[in-house]
Order: sequence, then C-alpha cells, then structure tokens
Amino acid sequence: MISSELIYEAFRRFLVKKSKPRENHSIHVSEVVGCLRKAYYNRKYGDEQLNHLAPTKRVILSLGLSTHLILEEILEELGYKTESTYTLNLGSLKLVGTPDAINPQRNSILEIKTVNKLPEQPLEHHILQLNTYQGILKTIYNSRPPIGHIIYIHKRDGQIKIYTHIFNEQLFNKIIEKARIYHEYITQNQEPPAEPNWLCNYCEWKWRCKP
Repeated sequence: MISSELIYEAFRRFLVKKSKPRENHSIHVSEVVGCLRKAYYNRKYGDEQLNHLAPTKRVILSLGLSTHLILEEILEELGYKTESTYTLNLGSLKLVGTPDAINPQRNSILEIKTVNKLPEQPLEHHILQLNTYQGILKTIYNSRPPIGHIIYIHKRDGQIKIYTHIFNEQLFNKIIEKARIYHEYITQNQEPPAEPNWLCNYCEWKWRCKP
C-alpha cells in the first residue's frame, strides 16, 4: 500500500542524492547571505541524510531543485555552464559559490528561484547571493563582473519575472566580512546571534532558536 510517508521518503532520498558534500574549512555563499545562526545550526545539528527537515519542506525543496534540473540541459545547449563551483581563497577560509548558470561569452550569470508569489522587487538575500557570485567571478578572473539576472518562476501559474542586477562592490565586501565573522563562530564552536526576519516562519530550526 502506498502511503504519504513513502512519498516523503522518496523526496528525502532525491535531495540526499543531489546534495553536494561540504568541506569543514569551506563556507558556502548560501550560508552567509542569510541568518548565520540558521547556517550554524545546519552544520551542528543537521545531518547528511536530511532527517532534520520536515517532510513537507523536503517536498518544497525537491520541487525547486527539479525546476533547476529541467532547465540545466537547455541552458547548456544555449552556451551556459550550470552548477559550476567557484572558490575564493580568503586566507584561513574558502568562500564557495555555485551559480545556477553562467555564460562567459555573454558575460551573464543567472539565478533561478521558484516562488509562491512573484515579488515586486528581488528579495534581499537573493540579491546578496547573486552579487556575491558576481564578486567571486570578478576576483578570480580579474575581470569585469558579469551582469546578473534573477529569474523568478511562479509555481502556481507558471509566470516568470526577471530582474537584472549590476554588481555592487559594497555589498560584496559586506558578505566577505560576514563570512569571516561566521568562520570565527564555527572555529570557536560558538552560536552566532539570531537575525530575526520573515524567513524565520519557514526555518526548520525555529523551535530551537531563541532570538
């Protein structure tokens, strides 16, 4: 007999299969563009089998990931490189970024987001993520930063909204400093302060966090 538990388990296995291992001395961009306490909890209390995620969140993350997988093949045919990893050495730590797609010939970088509501403006953490990828590529290749595009895809009606972002050096330096601070918390095994915002409502660690 088919049960909901079986389907939730299938989604969990899908996410685990597609997950990339994280090195202890590396910090991913996605960790430092949001709440550092959440990132710390994921490292300290999360597990590689993703059992810390609620079953419903496994479904949500899987649907978002499946959209990326659908687009990857076509984007590659159009000259984009997808899911390539770039590492910026910052002394005692490495900042790692994995843009959804980049096209060196067009000097273009894409970030794809599936949402329940198309935003009037790009969300702050999405801007910070994209801007950091632009800064990493600029620094690694000592070249002008690529033009960034955030592509929002509405999960319910299929509408698409695209925002263009020009690289901001100040925002990039802000995240570099935040990565250094986060690295100190990790090294000292110390919990970072909470960063309360609307995303707390969707955080898997809200039951543990006491802002």
